[in-house]
Amino acid sequence: MVSENARAIINFLRDNEGDYTYVDVAEALGLPGKTVNGCFTALQTRKVTVDGEKVAEPWGYREPVTIEVDATDKEGNPIKTTKEIKFLRLTEKGKAADIDAINAAEVAAKEAAKAAKAAAKKAE
Repeated sequence: MVSENARAIINFLRDNEGDYTYVDVAEALGLPGKTVNGCFTALQTRKVTVDGEKVAEPWGYREPVTIEVDATDKEGNPIKTTKEIKFLRLTEKGKAADIDAINAAEVAAKEAAKAAKAAAKKAE
């Protein structure tokens, strides 16, 4: 199942072109940074079942970028330095994902498995 928080993150990235870190997304959605980080990691490591096997189908990735930032040296003088940050990006599968259909299919599969288990237990 795609959680409501993951859905919000996907929709935000779909609807807003540009460069966003997890902090930017968290602030825009009013979610804790840890929540955005965790949901996005799940999107990066998403797996689907194909012919009975789990196959990786990532919906997102983090793009490392080096930016220039203002800082101060040991004496307190202003300097420029660099910092690596990561922008959140959706893969083509993430951009195209029909979340409602995926959630409905996953619910149906769980219900079918539950019914089959109950039928097997009843047959014993």
